[in-house]
Amino acid sequence: MAGMDYDVLFDAYESIRWMNPQEVRMALDELEDATSNTQVQMVLRMMLISRWAKEDGRGAVEYGMELKQPMQKMTAMMGGLMGWAKTDPERAYTWYHENRDAMKGGMMGKGVMDGVFFASMAQQDMTKAFTRLKDLKKSEQKTAIMMMSHSATMAPGKRGEFLAELDQIDDKEVRRSGMQGLVSQWVMQDPEGAVEFVESRDWEDGTGEEMRRSLASSWSQVDPEAALDWRLKTAENQENHGEAVASQFSRWMGQDAESASAWLRKQPEDLRTDALYGQTAEQLLRNNDYGQSVQWAEQIEDQEVRSRKMGRIYRDWKKDDEKAAQEWYDGLDASAREELEKGAAPQPTEVVPAETPEEGGE
Repeated sequence: MAGMDYDVLFDAYESIRWMNPQEVRMALDELEDATSNTQVQMVLRMMLISRWAKEDGRGAVEYGMELKQPMQKMTAMMGGLMGWAKTDPERAYTWYHENRDAMKGGMMGKGVMDGVFFASMAQQDMTKAFTRLKDLKKSEQKTAIMMMSHSATMAPGKRGEFLAELDQIDDKEVRRSGMQGLVSQWVMQDPEGAVEFVESRDWEDGTGEEMRRSLASSWSQVDPEAALDWRLKTAENQENHGEAVASQFSRWMGQDAESASAWLRKQPEDLRTDALYGQTAEQLLRNNDYGQSVQWAEQIEDQEVRSRKMGRIYRDWKKDDEKAAQEWYDGLDASAREELEKGAAPQPTEVVPAETPEEGGE
C-alpha cells in the first residue's frame, strides 16, 4: 500500500459513503475507465462493495460471484462478505455456508471466514456468538475465538463480556486460544492493564506461563526493552530464565542491534545461553547480515550445534555473496575451517525450525 494516494481515496470515500446500491453498481461499471492503477481499483472496489453490502449484503456478494477476473472476484467477495457481516452477521454467515462450495476459490480459508463472522456476531451479542461457536469443529472454534478475542480487545467494554463467556468454555485448548488472543492484542494497546490481568489471574496447569510468553512476544514488537525486563522478572526463579527471552531478544537484534546489544550488556552473564546466541544468529541470517550472524554463532558453546549453525551461515553467504564469504573463510585458522566444513556438509534430513532453545535456535 506504500504507493497509494490516500488523498484521492479519502476524496473518493466522501462520495462512496452516501451512495445507494444502484449508484454503487454504476460506479463499479465505470471503475476501470476511471483509473488504470489496479491497486487503486482494488481499494475502491472494496470500498464500493462494502458500502453496497451494508444495505444489500446478498446483492453485493452475488455480484462478486459473477465476476470472472480472479483478483476482482476475490476483492468483491471479501468486501461484500465483510461489509454484510458488520450489519447482519447471522444472514451473512448462513449465506456463506450455503454457497461456500460454489465460490470456487479466491477466498480465505473456511476457518478464517468463520472468524470474521463470529467477531462481528460478538460485537452485537457476545452470548449468542459463544453459543453458535459450538456448531464449529474444534480447529475452527480456535480460529474463530482468536478473532473474537481481537475484536473484543479493540472495544475495551467488550473484554469483560468476552472473558465471562470464555471462562464457561469446557475445552481447555479452545479456552487457551481465546485467552492468548486477548492477551496478545491487549498488551499492544495497554501494557499495564494486560500485565495486571495476567499477574492477577489464578491460572490452571501451565497456562500462566503460556500467557506470559504470548504477552512478552506481542509486547516486544512495540516496546522490546520493557517486554524483556518484565519477562525476566517473571522467569527469574526458573533455571532456564535466559531461554525465556531468547526469541524476543533475537527479534529485537534484527530490528535495532544497537539498542538490543546495549540492553544485553547490562544483564547477568547467565542470560547468555546457546539459545540466545543461536536464535540471534538465525535472525541475523534471515536479515542477510552474515557478518553479525557469524559473530553470534561463534559464541555457541555446544560444538556440534555451533558447527551446524556456522556451516549453514557459510552456505547461505556463499550463495548470496561468494566473494565476501570466501574472504571471511580465508581469515579462519585451520581448526575453525575444519569445524566449518563439517557443519557446512549437506544434511540429508536437515530441518531448521525458527527456534528450539535446547539447541540454540538450530
